[in-house]
Amino acid sequence: MKQEELNPFIQKEKVCEFCLFENEFDAEFCDDCGVIFEGNHHDGSIDNLNLERKYHKKSNRLMLIGSWLLFLPLMFLCIFVAVGMMFRDYGGGFMSFAFFWLMVGLAAMFARMLYAQTNEYYSE
Repeated sequence: MKQEELNPFIQKEKVCEFCLFENEFDAEFCDDCGVIFEGNHHDGSIDNLNLERKYHKKSNRLMLIGSWLLFLPLMFLCIFVAVGMMFRDYGGGFMSFAFFWLMVGLAAMFARMLYAQTNEYYSE
């Protein structure tokens, strides 16, 4: 009897975490999507390096789109609230002052996040 038949816990396949495709246990790349498995670094060839860049760029594109969809509306909301506070009377005082600058700070932070994500995407 073979070792695999005796021990049911021996792993016979490697499942890709990116596309959930079942590959051979000793595979270095996913046969379906081409992602390099953990611990298997490229061998220095241009083809493997280009393959890594292709899938890294694909995941970064998703991050970029998600960042814009999340942070752009939030940035505009903070700007709208801050500008609205300048032209409406909210009673003044420290709370209005602090809330206004909180909105300005959050809008600046969201703008910085969008800038950083976009710059990282296009600099690769």
